Amino acid sequence: MMFWIFVLLCLARSCKGVFINGLDCNLNCVCCKGGVDRCGYHIFAMEGNCFDGCVDGIFGNTCHNACHGNCSTCNQAVGRPCYSCKAKFYDTYSLCSKRCSVGCYGGVCNDDGTCSPCLSNFEGTECETCIQGKYGSDCTLDCTHHNCRCSTETDCTSCKTGFYGRSTFCQTSCSPGCLDGVCNDKGSCICRAEFTGITCSGCQPGHYGAYCNISCSVGNCQQGDSKTSCNIDGDCLYGCINDLGGKDCSERRIYIGSPTNVATAALSGVFGILLICTAAGCYLWNRRRSSPTVSEQENQRETVMTYEQLQRQANEPTYKNVDENYSVLST
Repeated sequence: MMFWIFVLLCLARSCKGVFINGLDCNLNCVCCKGGVDRCGYHIFAMEGNCFDGCVDGIFGNTCHNACHGNCSTCNQAVGRPCYSCKAKFYDTYSLCSKRCSVGCYGGVCNDDGTCSPCLSNFEGTECETCIQGKYGSDCTLDCTHHNCRCSTETDCTSCKTGFYGRSTFCQTSCSPGCLDGVCNDKGSCICRAEFTGITCSGCQPGHYGAYCNISCSVGNCQQGDSKTSCNIDGDCLYGCINDLGGKDCSERRIYIGSPTNVATAALSGVFGILLICTAAGCYLWNRRRSSPTVSEQENQRETVMTYEQLQRQANEPTYKNVDENYSVLST
């Protein structure tokens, strides 16, 4: 009976099939570090004891037992805690129950699941995400919308970095004022130092330009309530100081008084010009009336000649009658 019990125990041990690097760890001390030569006996021990511990993946006095879970090294006495994981597994706290991403180069990752570098078409700290424009288990299939990340060919689960508007397939670029070029799906973002606004599309007070890196005209712009002195083109919003002019207050001008005085002077000038024009017109009209035209002069000459003719005709009968009377008297 004892013989059969011994045989059954041997068969049970053999059925475990604990093999490490081709070694049958069911045999005493075979899987000790340094082999059986580094195995001895204690006075109170019923079987041998490995002096230097077990090879990786095995624990116990005579190194018969495999580490729990997917651990590659563990406590040599009881098998816990787990110290490291087998390749392609991570998280020693859970006895390496988690598998590394298929995107990790060589399938190997750190104990928190992170890995680097990633295989082609994968990205992310754990190489778990397809690069923008790709989808599928191995990230080799193409998305229809190139600025989208997708889970199928035509959907849009999120936008490529630097774009927003998932409902319109991520056609709109984030503002250049967004930190690291990142914005949410409505375009709002954390601003770079030079920018301001919900979408970081405005410049900080005193600056302008596409990248808000140009200062407004050397402090010559008048400040407003918002303390923004110029717009994105550099034009001063609230006028100039220091007797300067121009859109960007870079031109020297002569002070001519308040806006009321300027308006009064302008009106006075207009009225003066009108008065001069009126006087000149009257003068020319009167002169024209006092100086007869050529036709008028001819009419006057004809009138004079007609008058003289009438006078001559009126005098001629008188002389004839006188001569006749004289002749009669002489007879």
